[in-house]
Amino acid sequence: EKQHDVELPPSFNLTFLNERHAEVILDGQHRYAGTMLDLPCVVETQKSADGRTFVKSGDVHQMLVVREQEKINDVPTCEQARDGVSAAGRNAEVRLRTSEPVFNREQVASVEAQMKYVVDNKVAFVKKEQPKVEKAVRITADIDPATVAAAAG
Repeated sequence: EKQHDVELPPSFNLTFLNERHAEVILDGQHRYAGTMLDLPCVVETQKSADGRTFVKSGDVHQMLVVREQEKINDVPTCEQARDGVSAAGRNAEVRLRTSEPVFNREQVASVEAQMKYVVDNKVAFVKKEQPKVEKAVRITADIDPATVAAAAG
């Protein structure tokens, strides 16, 4: 779909029919249908005084798509522009979707309560040393116990 920059005439009227649909009237005679769509991610706008240095001027969350009145049936039924405003935004909703959390709310609340208890009560955790285990010697009927004792000794 081709996009064009349009300079608006002095007699430009925008009237919203409801939350999502609008009517645009140019020069008092040309009527167009408009639909407000949510963008899949925030688009940062910038401005420049010299064409070299850019300063952030705002964040765009929605866009108004304007069509000719005859193409009123082409109005999207969804409320979101899934592919954004440029080729880089294609499938942004799928690529930028956050995954499901690893832990549920109850687990997180339980760990938070335990951590709060530890901090509030100044609980210290001390690592206990494991007792040293001496080598075990297996005694069988074929070996004389005196020989084993002398070898370990």
